[in-house]
Amino acid sequence: TCFEELVLSEHISLIKWELETKEDLEVYGNYKSDCICVRLSLNGDYSQYEKNSNTLMKLGKNDISLISIKEIEGKEVYKKNVKNQILDIYLDYEFFNKYLTNSSDYLFNEIRNNHSYKVLKSKKTFHQTTTRVNNIFNSPFKNDLNELFIHGNTLELLSFELNDLISNQAMKDIENKQIKFNDYDMKALELAKEILSNSLENPPTIPELAKLIKLNEFKLKYGFKYFFKTTPYGLLLDKRMQKAHELLKTSDYNINEISSLVGYKQSSNFTKAFFRKYNILPKELMKNRKYYF
Repeated sequence: TCFEELVLSEHISLIKWELETKEDLEVYGNYKSDCICVRLSLNGDYSQYEKNSNTLMKLGKNDISLISIKEIEGKEVYKKNVKNQILDIYLDYEFFNKYLTNSSDYLFNEIRNNHSYKVLKSKKTFHQTTTRVNNIFNSPFKNDLNELFIHGNTLELLSFELNDLISNQAMKDIENKQIKFNDYDMKALELAKEILSNSLENPPTIPELAKLIKLNEFKLKYGFKYFFKTTPYGLLLDKRMQKAHELLKTSDYNINEISSLVGYKQSSNFTKAFFRKYNILPKELMKNRKYYF
C-alpha cells in the first residue's frame, strides 16, 4: 500500500493511494465531513456502498465520481489481485463560494443543505483529465517543484470536470424552468450571435460580450449551449470557417490574407482549423481558381 496526502491550498487537499490485495477486501467505516470529493480511478476495480443513502458507487479504470459528503457510513470493496490507483481531491464549500459564485448558488449550496451524501456525477474521465491524473501519479519532480506540478495539474482537471458538471446541471435547470429566459434575454442572445458574426477579425471576450448585450455571463454561456447547441466560441469558429470557405472559392485573396480576414494571426493555425472543419486543406479548395498561393 502506498499513501500520500498533500494540502494544496486552504480549500483543496489531495490524497493519492495505491492498493493491491491477494484476497477480496471489505473495509467498513463511518466519518463526517463537509466537502465535495472528486474521486478518480487511474486503475482498479473498486466499489463503495453508502448505507444511509443506499448508494452503490463503482469505479474502474479511468472512472470519476464527484460526491457531496456531510456524513458517510458503509463499506468499500476491493477485488483481489487488482492494482487500485485512486486519487481523491477534497474541496471545501468555500472553494465554490470563492471561485464559482454563480454556479455554487444554485447547485452546490442546494446539495449541501439537502443531502448528507450524494453522487453528483459518475462516468469515464475526459482524456484531458486522465492525462492530468497520470501526471500527478508520475510527477518527474521532487520537493517544492513536485507540489507546484501537482497543484497545476489538479486545477486543470478540476476545471474540466466541474465545468462539465455545472453545464449539465444548468441544462437540466433550464429544462425544468428553474433558470428562466425572458424575451429580453432571448433578444440579447440573438444580438450576441450578430455581434460575433460581424467581429470575426477581432471578436469580444466573453466578459466584453456580456457587457455589450447587457446579460450576465452565466446566462450568456448557458443560453448559447441550450438554445443554439454551441458555445460563443463554437459559433465564432463556425462563422470564421464559413467565411473562409467562401473566400477560398470565390475571392482573389491568398491564404495568408484570408486567415487574417477571419481572425487568425498565424496562417498555420487557420489551416489546421479549416482542415478539422472540412477535411480538406485550404490550398486544395483554391485549385479551381486560375491561380492560387
